[in-house]
Amino acid sequence: MKIAIDGPAGSGKSTAGWKLAERLGFSFLDTGLMYRAAALAAARALTRQAVIQAVGRARIEALPRAGAPAAITLDGENIGAALHSADVDRRVSYVSAIAEVRASMVEAQRRFGRSGRVVMAGRDIGTVVMPNADLKIFLTASEETRAERRHRERDCIGENAGYEEVLDELRRRDNIDSSRREAPLVPARDARILSTDHMTLEQVVESMALLAEEAQR
Repeated sequence: MKIAIDGPAGSGKSTAGWKLAERLGFSFLDTGLMYRAAALAAARALTRQAVIQAVGRARIEALPRAGAPAAITLDGENIGAALHSADVDRRVSYVSAIAEVRASMVEAQRRFGRSGRVVMAGRDIGTVVMPNADLKIFLTASEETRAERRHRERDCIGENAGYEEVLDELRRRDNIDSSRREAPLVPARDARILSTDHMTLEQVVESMALLAEEAQR
């Protein structure tokens, strides 16, 4: 079974997707981490062409692990917390909007999708990466709720960004993601829409688990 979860930054898709995969015993991939790895690989690139060349030289992989998040590696190194730095936050939307970068990442994501029972979260999973997924879910929440979540995440890794700064970054990223030419952020036509504004993580996971159970019938 393949489960695709899409939604904007801070909608809860990564954490909830991970918990759903853990509950089902599936492998989990947060595809946003692959684009963050691409942004990290191209950290010193100053032009679009330099970004394409830097990402093309890099070896970015997602290694499946049953019931756990995939390990994201860059040139064989597990890059972990470096993916959530403020610098990566600022660059990731620009890098991920480049067609050549997306083509490379989508190819790697589809390989992961063929690895077995998977939950995959991102912005174009149901529309581009796994259009034939057995279940497509689109998570959403208000800008304020999503910014508060992202602000807490940044605090947890020692990034001292203010809430307003995080909210502005999120709005900018939403605009780029929804208006880009390549695979814009939109729900798949057959996606189940789930608003997470007033839901706990446990409630979101339970709702998605019920949808997965229904899809398997």
